[in-house]
This record gives sequence, structure tokens and C-alpha cells, in this order.
Amino acid sequence: MKALAYEKAHALDAFAIDLVEVAEPRLRDGDLLVEVRAIGINPGEAAIRKTRSAEPGGRVVLGWEFAGVVVAHGPAATGFAIGDRVMGTGDITRDGCWAERVAVDHEVVAKIADDLTFTDAASLPIGILTAWEALFRDQHTVPAGVGRVLVIGGAGGVGSTATQLLKARRPRS
Repeated sequence: MKALAYEKAHALDAFAIDLVEVAEPRLRDGDLLVEVRAIGINPGEAAIRKTRSAEPGGRVVLGWEFAGVVVAHGPAATGFAIGDRVMGTGDITRDGCWAERVAVDHEVVAKIADDLTFTDAASLPIGILTAWEALFRDQHTVPAGVGRVLVIGGAGGVGSTATQLLKARRPRS
């Protein structure tokens, strides 16, 4: 399959990324194999590109925000079927989504609504996951007795998502 990859860390203006052939991703038991339709690009990838080189003879495939279609799944991956439209984040210890397909743990993937484009969906995963983890990592609602939450940086990606999640999760009276 084709992927965008590089070998040596480099400055962004050097743009030492090449379109190369790589092996198909290997699925772990809890993985989904997703045919990538769109990617999000974020500052983390730029930082990694400037600092991380591949092992000798290897290459680095970046990309940790994607949207696409499930084409296969491991035996322990639950809640998804082949053909599902999904978005998710990757694992920086594995190849990223700047490729035709990506293998990713099903727990960092979510189905996307039919009316959301792949491009729009690919821009959401890291911001949504960061906001969700900050608010609901150990519970599914705001703790009892909490009536208000101050969101610092509420106009940014994570903050605006946190505000929407809090509104959606507020108790109905």
C-alpha cells in the first residue's frame, strides 16, 4: 500500500517526505483496519518530524487523526462492522494514518454521522478525545454537586468541544 513517510528527522521547510510502498498494517486482536479517506494534521506531527528519525533501514509514517471506513477487524474489536464510517486517533508507537489504511485500537475510534463529511470528521478526534478525557475519564457525567464548570480557553478546539460535551451531558430538569 502507499504511504507518506520519511527516514530522518528534518525541518518542516525541507519537506523530506516521500510517497512509498509499505506493508499492510498487521491487526492486533482489538484493532480495526480502516481505509483512510481523510486525515487531520496537527502540531504534534510537526514536532515529531523535527525530532524523530526512523530506526536504521526504517521509515516513519505520521498521522494520528483520521476518518475512513472499516475494512477489517480483529477478534476482540467490538462495536464496529465492516463498512462503518469512523474517525479516530492513532498510536504514536505505530504507523500513522498518512497511508491508504491504518490499524488502530477500536477503543480510540468512533462512528461518524452520515451527514458529517470525512474531511470534517478527520479534524475532530484529538480535540474531542482530549476534552472527553479531561471531563469524563473516570465517570460519565460531571460529579454530583457540580453545577458549573469553568472552561479556560473555551474558544479553542479543545475548549469549545468541552463546552459542547458539558452541555450535552448536563442533567435535564
